[in-house]
Amino acid sequence: LSMSRKAVLPPAASASKLSAGKAGAQAQAYAKTASTNAFNEDMFRKEAFSALEFVETLSEPLLLEQGTSNPTGPSFDPVALRDMYERSLKDLASLQDDIEDKIEDLADQCTRVDRDHRGKLHDLDGQLERHFTLFKNLDRRIGGVANTAARIGERLESVDQQQKRAQDALDLIQYFLELNNPSRERSSIFTDPSQAHALAIVIKKLTLIAAELDLPNLSRGRTATEILSNSLENELLDQFEAATEAKQIERMQECAHTLIEFNGGESCIARYIGTLKMFFDVDSLSFDENLASDMTKRSFAEDKGDGTIEIAQDTRLDEFYADIIKSCDQEYKIIRKVFPKPVAIMTTLIQRIFEQRVRNFLENMLGFDSNDLSLYLKTLALTFDKTKKILLPGLKRYETSGLDFSNLMNSVLGNYQDVYIDKEILCLTSFFGEELRRYKTDPEIQTQNIVESCQALTNKLLHGFSNAIQRSTLLSHAADLPSNARRLFASVVKYVGYDFLLANIDATVRLPAPTDPKCIPALRKYFETVKASTIVMNSVQNTFNTVVLPLLQGNVNELTQSRDTLGTLVAALEGRVASGLENALATMLGGLERVLADQKKTDFKFEDENINERVTDPTKVCVSAARTLQQNYEIVAVGLDGKNIETFLEEYGTKVLGVLLAHFKRFKVSKGLGGLKIIRDLSEYKEAIKIFRLSTVTQAFSVLSEIGKIYIVQPENLAAVRDEGPLATLD
Repeated sequence: LSMSRKAVLPPAASASKLSAGKAGAQAQAYAKTASTNAFNEDMFRKEAFSALEFVETLSEPLLLEQGTSNPTGPSFDPVALRDMYERSLKDLASLQDDIEDKIEDLADQCTRVDRDHRGKLHDLDGQLERHFTLFKNLDRRIGGVANTAARIGERLESVDQQQKRAQDALDLIQYFLELNNPSRERSSIFTDPSQAHALAIVIKKLTLIAAELDLPNLSRGRTATEILSNSLENELLDQFEAATEAKQIERMQECAHTLIEFNGGESCIARYIGTLKMFFDVDSLSFDENLASDMTKRSFAEDKGDGTIEIAQDTRLDEFYADIIKSCDQEYKIIRKVFPKPVAIMTTLIQRIFEQRVRNFLENMLGFDSNDLSLYLKTLALTFDKTKKILLPGLKRYETSGLDFSNLMNSVLGNYQDVYIDKEILCLTSFFGEELRRYKTDPEIQTQNIVESCQALTNKLLHGFSNAIQRSTLLSHAADLPSNARRLFASVVKYVGYDFLLANIDATVRLPAPTDPKCIPALRKYFETVKASTIVMNSVQNTFNTVVLPLLQGNVNELTQSRDTLGTLVAALEGRVASGLENALATMLGGLERVLADQKKTDFKFEDENINERVTDPTKVCVSAARTLQQNYEIVAVGLDGKNIETFLEEYGTKVLGVLLAHFKRFKVSKGLGGLKIIRDLSEYKEAIKIFRLSTVTQAFSVLSEIGKIYIVQPENLAAVRDEGPLATLD
């Protein structure tokens, strides 16, 4: 330590020496205190680190503390601490050298290992390249050998084929010469029945040869070949049929393959399908016929009171089509095993099913309903629907070739479709005619409310029409559907529109004279008929928009014709109703005039003083006339609504006002009491007309009050009442 460090030690402390162990312990104790001061890790990071400076820094605070706190105690010797620290540094330096030597040794060792590893990798890479080159050479040699072997094999095969063809040609020539010369002994292939399948192949080839050899001296051979071909085909077909009856699948398969190779197999397919029991078996045919005529399989829906008959269920077609699909499933299992190409056989089988079995069944089933046109059409529609939903999906599961199921359906049901619409229109018009006849002649219907009975009949007729349209959608050819829909709707227009609506209007428009007691009931019936006609016409138009219009959208011509037909009906109905309303208006005004005609000349001219009884109450004629106005309003309200009733009542009210004005002009009114009496009647009329709830009519009737004033004002004010008030507008 420097002399400056020793100067601070007390004399006693400098003489006494601490052992190195104690110095080290004191240094460790002090290190905890000094760590918060100058002793920190930064001093070790200095580039010029000095061990002596480190010890001085560590010892200086301790010496100062010892000199102040315990001067007489044991002294701290920093020299021992320094020596211990220097020894530790030497040990650490020696240890560092050893570690560095080991690191160098390990680095040298890693360098040697890496060098050896790289050398081995280089050697392996060279070996891989050499082996890859050898492999390519080997592959090229193997390929060359394989190509050579293939060429040799092809040449050998070609030679073998040529030899075989030559031998086959010699055999065919030999066979043909044998057939051309009956005296020559024939080969075993012609006489051995077990070689019939091989003979079939030979005959096919001989037939081709005979067709090309057009020489006179070979005619016998050609003839013998044809005879043998026919007899062989029949023999194979007989064998196939026998195997079919015995259910010998392998034998059937052998015969079928031979016949298909021999002549295409058409005769074999026809023979197989012809032997199926579903086409000729008596029990199978009886099953179809009995099922078609079994009416217990059909049930009808409960009568809803409208007289129509609806089919609730008919299981005849369900059972019939289920039996067909079951039979096809059974035969398809056999066909797949027997024939090499089952597609062609299934195609022919399905065609035969439609042409024979389905056709016969439908003819029998529909024939039982031929006398009832309605049931016939419903059964026909049911037939189309179930054929599409049950039979076609069941048969489309099988793979077929060029089979159009739409054409199949058309071949069976096309004849029914061609004449369908005429039958449908005949059925619909007969239904309409019968219902209209019953409506007009049934006493019970005549006693019912006109509006309710007309609406019930219309709903029934339009329901029948909707059913006809549904059947038409199903049964009509696509191109004929718009025309058929138009024709059916034309029947609705004729029967519902003209024969029903217009006929009802015409029957009620001729009203009795106002003096006839039947006039009021006739008026009421007419307006009820107008109301019913409005409801019916709305139903017809709604049916056209929802049922007919969607079917006509794609055909402008049919759409235009239908709209014109409907428009003509609406115009005719509006014309008849307008004419009838004019007649009704005149009749109601005539009835009012008849009531007013009973007014006495003395009703407004008083010669006595009986004021209380005769002035405070309206006249009897006024009361009757007011009751007539209310009655007529109630009648009109039955048949008209909306703008129609407003227009009619406005016209009626205006004319009533004219009738009243003309009526009062005919009477002399006594001044005073007579004026009061007429004012009372006029007020009653104004009150009665309020039931119309029309401001224009109410305002027009305000002139009646002014008329009453004429009879009660002073003479000098009469001119003012006449010329300045509402009376100025009157003639």
